[in-house]
Amino acid sequence: TVIAGGPMVNEVWEVVKSDDKFAEVEIIIASSLKKFDDNLKKSCQKTRKILVIEDHNALSGYAGQVSLWLAQENISQENFATISPEAYQLSGKPLELYEMAGMGKKAIAEKIEKIIVSGNERISTETIIIFGEINLEDDFNENKLNLILKKGMKLVKQDLF
Repeated sequence: TVIAGGPMVNEVWEVVKSDDKFAEVEIIIASSLKKFDDNLKKSCQKTRKILVIEDHNALSGYAGQVSLWLAQENISQENFATISPEAYQLSGKPLELYEMAGMGKKAIAEKIEKIIVSGNERISTETIIIFGEINLEDDFNENKLNLILKKGMKLVKQDLF
């Protein structure tokens, strides 16, 4: 779930539509700091990975309000991150200022990719190949992967005990 407001919505949209790896990203446009809607609640509950992007101070802007709201609503999250200015910026063209502040399209893409992948690196490919005695060319479904992981866990237990 990417939460953005104002001109940052367009920046997020450009990043998300630029690459298929971001196809699962849900963009929520925050229009108010005081009240969040059911769309935001459903998205946060579903993804549990939240990125707030704003061109204002994160402590007194959307990020601060969203984190407070998540706690009040008892919505757990696997990952919570923000992109916002860390210092006041000079005058200039908006896109140049975003880049200087680390808030440009590249920074947004990197942060979204990091959040998408977070929590998915539990077992290395090498571990699965060793424990699972699998061929990377095979097709895998959830059941087959679970069997491979169970076999690996049995091997680990045998070695430990």
